[in-house]
Amino acid sequence: MDDAMDEMGGHETIRITESESEKSKPLSEDPLIGKLLDGRYLIIQELGHGGFGSVYLASDEKVMSKRVVVKVLKETGNEWSIRKFRHEIEALARIDHSGIVGIVDTGQLSEGNPYIVMRYVNGVTLRSCLTPEGMSLERASDLIKQIGSALAAAHDKGILHRDLKPENIMVQSSGGDEQITIVDFGLAKVKKSIVSTSTVQPSTFGTLYYMSPEQFRGWGISIPSDIYSLGIIAYEMVTGRRPFNADTVAQLIELQHDHVKIKPKDLRPALPERSQNMILRALSFDPAARPQDARKFADGLADSMINDHELEARHLPPAATTEKVLKTGKASGFANRGGRGWVLGFAVLFIACVSAAVIWKNRSALIAQSATSSMNDLLVNSVAVLPFAVRSTNPDAEYISDGITETLIDELSQLPSMKRVIARTSVFRFKDRDVDPQSVGRELQVGAVLFGQITQQGDEFAISAELVSTEDDRHIWGAQYTLRIADVLAKQKEISRAIASSLQQRLTARESPRAKSYPQNNDAYLLYLKGRYFLNKRDFKLAIDYFQQAIDSDPSYSLPYAGLADCYSVVNSQPSETMPKAKAAALKALAIDDTLAEGHASLALIMFRYEWNWSDAERELKRAIELNPNYASAHQWYALYLLAAERSDEAMAEITRAQQLDPLSVRVGATLGTVFLFTRQYDAAILQWKKTMEIEPDVPSVHALLRIAYQEKGMFDEAYLHAQKDFASRFTIEQVEKIKQAYAASGYKGLLTKELEIEKDRSKLGYVPAIRIARIYASLGQKDQAFSLLDKAYENREDGLVYLNADPRYDNLRSDPRFSDLLHRVGLTPKRDQ
Repeated sequence: MDDAMDEMGGHETIRITESESEKSKPLSEDPLIGKLLDGRYLIIQELGHGGFGSVYLASDEKVMSKRVVVKVLKETGNEWSIRKFRHEIEALARIDHSGIVGIVDTGQLSEGNPYIVMRYVNGVTLRSCLTPEGMSLERASDLIKQIGSALAAAHDKGILHRDLKPENIMVQSSGGDEQITIVDFGLAKVKKSIVSTSTVQPSTFGTLYYMSPEQFRGWGISIPSDIYSLGIIAYEMVTGRRPFNADTVAQLIELQHDHVKIKPKDLRPALPERSQNMILRALSFDPAARPQDARKFADGLADSMINDHELEARHLPPAATTEKVLKTGKASGFANRGGRGWVLGFAVLFIACVSAAVIWKNRSALIAQSATSSMNDLLVNSVAVLPFAVRSTNPDAEYISDGITETLIDELSQLPSMKRVIARTSVFRFKDRDVDPQSVGRELQVGAVLFGQITQQGDEFAISAELVSTEDDRHIWGAQYTLRIADVLAKQKEISRAIASSLQQRLTARESPRAKSYPQNNDAYLLYLKGRYFLNKRDFKLAIDYFQQAIDSDPSYSLPYAGLADCYSVVNSQPSETMPKAKAAALKALAIDDTLAEGHASLALIMFRYEWNWSDAERELKRAIELNPNYASAHQWYALYLLAAERSDEAMAEITRAQQLDPLSVRVGATLGTVFLFTRQYDAAILQWKKTMEIEPDVPSVHALLRIAYQEKGMFDEAYLHAQKDFASRFTIEQVEKIKQAYAASGYKGLLTKELEIEKDRSKLGYVPAIRIARIYASLGQKDQAFSLLDKAYENREDGLVYLNADPRYDNLRSDPRFSDLLHRVGLTPKRDQ
C-alpha cells in the first residue's frame, strides 16, 4: 500500500531557521524569487517544494517586513490538487488557536495560481527533539498538553488533521518556555466543507506508522483517529521509539490488531502506571475504546506524568529503577551504539569454529552433559557472534577465522525462532579489539554472545568457544576443539551441525538449520574465503580473481558464484559489460542451490537496477528474506527498491530492520539517510549521515549524499564543504583546485559549471555515468542537455534511473513531457502529485 506523503506540507515552510534563510541563495532562478505578491508579500527564498507546489519564505512589506510563509499551488491542471489546496485554506481559516499555524491571507498569482500566506514559525520539529532514551517526563507532559489543546481546537471546528506526526509539530523556545504549533493541514478532513468533496481522495492518506487502524484500512475516521496518532507520538516521546516497528505493511496490520506488545514501562520504568494505561488506551484497535476528547486525554496524561511520578518516587527506593534495568538488561530507551561492533567480531570467531574442520578431543559427551545441565530452561532468540581472537602466524588463519564466523552467522540465521543475529559488517568493526563481549551484548540488545579464540599449536589450531547470557552473565555453553588446517573442509559440515545442534536446544525451539552447499575440496573453500575477505574490503579485482579460482577448483560450489555476482553488480564499470556477468553468476549459484538467500538477493539487485524488471525483482527479494530473515543486505536492497517505487513507509520499515541486524554498517546507515533525502526530510537525512560518519569518518559517498541535502536546502557553503571531500576521492588535485577557484569566483553555480567541464573531460578517457552529468545539467537548469544525457543513461541502462521519481535533483524536470516518457521507459509512472 502506498502512503500519501505531502511533500509541500507546512512543516517544510518552517524547518529552516531565520539565520539559515539569510545565508541561502537560490540554485536556479525561480521567477517568484524577488517578486512582490499583491503589492505586499516579497518572496525571499524557496523553502520546500513538491510535485504540485512550493513554499517560500516571504516578507510582509506592509507590516514592518514581518516574516511570513507563502504556499503556492503550481500544478493548477489537477482538480484534486486544487480541491486539496482549498480544503487546507478552509481548515486553517476556521481555527483560531496559538497552537495551530495561522493563516494570514490568501491570493492568486497573475497566472491564476492560488496561494496561502501563513504565520512564520521559527522553530524546530518535534522529531528533532526526540532522543533514543525518551524525553524528560516534565517536558513531555508540557508538550503533550499543548498538542492536545491545539488538536481539540481543530476538532471543535470540525477539522480532523489526519497526518499528525512529529514532523508536523513545531517547537519554539522563548525565555525558557516552549510553544508547540501544529502545521500541515494538507490532508485534513473538513466537516460540512463549503468545498465539494466528490473528488477528494479517500481517507487512507496519511503517514503509515501514525495512522489509526481505521484510517489505514480506509474505513471511516473520527476524533479518536487523531487521538490514536497522538498516542503513537506520546509513546515515542517517553520511550524514544514507536510502539510498532513492523518489517512489512502486512506485519503492521497484524501488530495493530494484536495491540502493543512492548509496554512503555518496559522501556521507561520510571513512567507512572496510569500514564502507561492512558497511552495504551489511546492505541486501542477499536475507536470506541479510545478517549473521545483530545484535550481531556492530553490533560489527564500530562497530569499523570508529573503528579503520579512524584507520588511513586516518594514510595520507591532510589536504587529500585536501576536494579530493574540491570536485571532486564534494558535501559530507558535504546543502548548506545558505541560497542555494537562486538557482535561482528564475535561472529567471526564463532563461524571459524563452525566452518573449520576440527578433530574432536573426546569432548562430545562433556558438551552434551553441560548443555543438558546448565541452561535447559533458557530460550534465547537473539545472538551476537564476535570475531575470535587469532593467535597464529599462519597467513591463512585470518581467512579461516573470518570464513568460519560468517558460516556460523548464516547457520544461526536460518533457525526460524532466531529473531536477530547481528550481521558481519557490524561485529567485524571490533575485530582485534580488547572489549568485553558481555557488555557489548547488552548494548546490542541480544540475549546471548558467543566469543572465543584460535591459538596455533604447531601445525594445529586450538579453538575455544563460549556462549554467555547477557541477562545474568551465566555460562550457557562452551567447547574446545583442535583443528588441523588440512581438515578445514573435511570436518566443516560435521562441526557446524554439531555446534548448531548443541546451541539450538537452548537458543531456539530445536529447529534444524537448513542444508547448505559445501565445496568438494579444501582448496576451493579456502579460495572462497579469500574472495569474500577481499570483497568485504571492496577490492573487487582480487575478490573476482579468488572467486574464479574457487569455481575452477570446484564448479559445483555455489557460494563463489554468488560472490562473483555481488562483485560485478557493484563495480564501477559500464553496466552492459558487468551486469550480464553478474546475472549469469547469480543464476548459476541458484541452479546449484536454490535455497541460497544470497543468490536470490543478488539476482534481484540485477533485475531491479539493470533490467528494470520490477515485479520479478520484488519476488526475488521477498524470497531471499523468506530464506534468511536475518540477511541485512536483502532488507537494505528491498528498502531501496521500495523507495524507488514510492513506497516510502515500507522502505523505512525495511531499512530499520536492516539497521537492527547491522547497526554499524556504513552502507545501511547511508541508505537510511537516503530514505529521508528522497522523502524530502533533509534535516533528518543530514543528522543520520552525520551519525553514520561517527562510525567511519570521511567516507566519500556519505559526503556526496550530504552535499545533495545541503544543496536542496539552499545551504551552498555547507554543500561545497562536503563536495570537496567527494571530489578529492575522484578528481586530481589540480581539478579540485580549479573547482575551488570557480566557487570563490562565481559561487555554487560556478562550482557546478566547473564540475560539469571536468566530468565531460573525464568521460572522454573512461566510463563516467551519463546520469551523473545529466544531474549537473538539471541543477543548472539546462533541460535539453539534461534530457540528452538521460537518454544516454537509458541506453547504458544505468541504475540511477530507477530513482527518477524519488530523487529531488530531478524536480525541476518533472513538468517536461520528456520526463514522463523516460519514466514509462524505465517502468515507472509519474508521481501522484506530479
